[in-house]
Amino acid sequence: MIVKFAKPGKSFKGVMQYLAHDAGHAETAERVAWTHTINLAHDDIEAATAEMRTTALNADVLKAQHGIGGRQVERPVRHVSLNWHPSEKPDQDAMLGAAQSFLKHMGWDEHQAIVIAHDDKAYRHVHLVVNAIHPETGRKLDDGFERRRAQAWALAYEQDHGKIFCEERIKPAAEREASAPRQAWIAMRDLPAERIADDYLDRHDPRLVMERNEWKLLKDIQKSERIEFFENGKEIYRGINQTIYRQVREEFRQEWASYYAARRDGVDAASLAELRLELIARQRDVMLERRGEATAEQRDLRDLQYRELLDRQKDERAELAARQELGLRSHDLLDRAYPVTFQKPIDREAEIMGGEDGLDRFGVQRGRERHDGDVAPQRSEELVARGNDDETRAPLRDPVSGIAGGLLSIIGQLGESLTGGATKPPPKSAPEVDALERFKVKRGQPPPGDANERAAQDRERAHAERQNWREWHQYEQER
Repeated sequence: MIVKFAKPGKSFKGVMQYLAHDAGHAETAERVAWTHTINLAHDDIEAATAEMRTTALNADVLKAQHGIGGRQVERPVRHVSLNWHPSEKPDQDAMLGAAQSFLKHMGWDEHQAIVIAHDDKAYRHVHLVVNAIHPETGRKLDDGFERRRAQAWALAYEQDHGKIFCEERIKPAAEREASAPRQAWIAMRDLPAERIADDYLDRHDPRLVMERNEWKLLKDIQKSERIEFFENGKEIYRGINQTIYRQVREEFRQEWASYYAARRDGVDAASLAELRLELIARQRDVMLERRGEATAEQRDLRDLQYRELLDRQKDERAELAARQELGLRSHDLLDRAYPVTFQKPIDREAEIMGGEDGLDRFGVQRGRERHDGDVAPQRSEELVARGNDDETRAPLRDPVSGIAGGLLSIIGQLGESLTGGATKPPPKSAPEVDALERFKVKRGQPPPGDANERAAQDRERAHAERQNWREWHQYEQER
């Protein structure tokens, strides 16, 4: 079962003129197998159509009678078709029952409808023309998620009749195969069945699948590059605005200090308000002027960089198309789409032996194994300086003996400490130094006058800056 929705329309007469006659012939009706009306006083198609049109025109009157508001429905004509599989041969009663079941499932069973069955196709199908206006309340029918609800009804209908023809409905939405675009179906509509099968197989050809995946990767990469470009631009302009604001605020600092001093001296509120607005306006004009000058050059540079980015991406698309024409794969797209960050491998041996200095701790020398006639690399310079004398050559320790010797040394030190043996003398404590004398801090109370006055001035200036910013921000928000 396939449910197809047509676009909502305005003219009941127009859609019925098409469905009640042959395609392209308004005088004949050979393809019409039978008709049926639902919630209508007339069985005649023309009279039923006029009745549905009258109901739609009186929608506002019907809603007013029931105390219901709402805007006028501009497209009250709903057209739906129910299509059976070619192997199914339902009779008139079964087709009419399916139409009524569909209307009840959608919540449209109280609306006026005309059912028209055609026999001009290889499969059985009926057309439903539904009036979107309720015949009693004037309300519009519920068309929310209508296609999804219709698919649920179609699946239940096939399950009730013991044969599921569309297995895609059973799968979760994420696992369903994407249908071909409308242009592809239009192109295949007039092709023979053999050619359509070939086109379907081509869609699943591994080479074509790989090419589509490469284009998807390149599209995602280029999209992320453009997003990153604009995000960086926001940061740049934000930094420019902040810099200009700090500069202008510093230039107007003295004038705002005079304003707050006047407010402390008790100047009348009207004069203070006028002075504040005048300061804010002049500060804003200066900021806008400098912001325009600073961003103009940056904007030209950003436009040039964006054009270069677009040109480069265009070249990448052309290169990918050329490589696919030659049958070459673009494996670098995977590296660009999923970059891998390499970490320094962990030396498990050094970690077990106590870190990088663990080998030195137990007397194990690093480097390759020494053979006869070889000279230890770490001692070569010293041996050359001493004349390469064999007696001064330092023997290499065996790793096992070095580790064993180190462990025995540690055990011996532990034994001496437990039995009260030789221990290291305690380190001599450094002479205590007074912290105040160490950092040249003078004792006593701070001198009266200057320090306290400077601290008060600093606090007043900080408070004035915060107040200035709050008023400036409030002024920008009110604009």
